[in-house]
Amino acid sequence: MAEATSSGLPRVRLFGSAAGTGPVPRLLLWLLSWVPLVALTAHSSPAAMSTFLMDAEALARLLIGMPALLLGGSFVDRYLTRGVHDFYESELLPRSACDPVARQLARWGSGWGLRAIILGIVAASLSMTALEDSSFALRGWRQEGDGYSPAGAWYRWIATPAYRYLWLRLAWGLIVWLGVVGLVARLLEPCLLHPDRQGGLGRFVSVHAAFAPLAFGMSSSAAGSLANQLIHRGRSLEDVQLLLIGFIVMIQLPILATLLPLVVPLYREKKKTLERLSTVTVSWSRLVAPHLVERRPPPSPNTHDLAAHADLIATYTVVDQTSVLPWRKSVVLTLGFFTTLPMLPVLLIGVPLQEILSRVTKLL
Repeated sequence: MAEATSSGLPRVRLFGSAAGTGPVPRLLLWLLSWVPLVALTAHSSPAAMSTFLMDAEALARLLIGMPALLLGGSFVDRYLTRGVHDFYESELLPRSACDPVARQLARWGSGWGLRAIILGIVAASLSMTALEDSSFALRGWRQEGDGYSPAGAWYRWIATPAYRYLWLRLAWGLIVWLGVVGLVARLLEPCLLHPDRQGGLGRFVSVHAAFAPLAFGMSSSAAGSLANQLIHRGRSLEDVQLLLIGFIVMIQLPILATLLPLVVPLYREKKKTLERLSTVTVSWSRLVAPHLVERRPPPSPNTHDLAAHADLIATYTVVDQTSVLPWRKSVVLTLGFFTTLPMLPVLLIGVPLQEILSRVTKLL
């Protein structure tokens, strides 16, 4: 949703309100998922607790994934709000566009109706068991006889749906943010002479590096699932390498895709500006060329023809070098680093550290 700040500009509230409006409901959701699970496992038997501590998927999901999704949302919202405010303060967006942007955020960003829909999807997904690790090595805490153990039932029916709710809320937030960026793109007035070579959008694009905590949390959960397959199912790194690469790409791709609507205004403005400059440059070059080619006396200092021509060339160069792709290397590298980082333990499980060092030594 969107709220108005003291300056009258909209405030983005898309990801930080996933489990409530304040930190207490989010903390309660995490405690509800984690504390009873540990208590039930400990009450079962020491062997069950030992098996639980070897479940990389459950630990990564509950200790890294959920806190990252619960707490990282507010961090992202704060930086996205700053990016929207930069648009208005730099006059890339007219102040009259405040209300449409705020309405777009409020219409789809929050509300109990949205939460009910997401909860319905989560309830429908409870029958999905394909993603659960049911290997024999983990049955000590997840299963009891032919059914779930108390801890396994809690993990199956409480902790897992809570986590699914959070990442579905994140997915919906990205869809809403894509719509907001699309609205901004229709109202945007890029400044192609801006030195950031992105029409003045550089600061707005840079704030999307704030998605790094959410990407880290999602990647940690995926890494835990892959680690379970390597440790408890006897699979090799070659067996899961496509999944590993797919997780890394698919976690970053939706975040970067939210900036796609900005391509259109940048392309249109760049094309229009270059056409105008080309026309002016031809006529201006014909005016200045005789003084350079035919060795005529230099123009009067009062006309400043040569200096103006140099400024025109510099202007054309800046516009021509402006990128129509709304991504910055720093953002892509930041997201890539925090998405890949949780996968490093998976690589170390699949390939021993000694072998990695041996291969690196041979390359050197």
